[in-house]
Amino acid sequence: MKVKFLTGFTLIELIVVMVIIAILASLAVPTYTKTAEKTKNKEARTMIQLIYQAERMHRLESGSSGGYVSCGSTDNCNNKLDLSINSQDWDFTAAANPGSPPTVTITATRQGSDGRTISLSSNNPDNYTCSSTEPDKHYCD
Repeated sequence: MKVKFLTGFTLIELIVVMVIIAILASLAVPTYTKTAEKTKNKEARTMIQLIYQAERMHRLESGSSGGYVSCGSTDNCNNKLDLSINSQDWDFTAAANPGSPPTVTITATRQGSDGRTISLSSNNPDNYTCSSTEPDKHYCD
């Protein structure tokens, strides 16, 4: 009668492999989260720039009496400026000031719990401002 040897991994070997995988995952998740949030910030900046350009076009088409358009929600901006912004992560608003010269401030507010906002003013269209109620997460970097 032949003795049959069972081959395979021991329980200790499987546990060691699972611990190594857990350590690698714990290192990767924060990096992934920060990268994903930075990508969402870039999405917001792109959409803000799109709204700003639509505001400028509206003002040019309206002539000398035209100003910027205020819109209190993404849907409202889409309707007033003939846009089709569809973002599941951000709410967009535009606040027009009819002063001399007229100005507009476009704001993206992050949906969720961190209270992040990114704004652009026509006074300084090359400078975005970002703020968060949770600045320790560094999502505005």
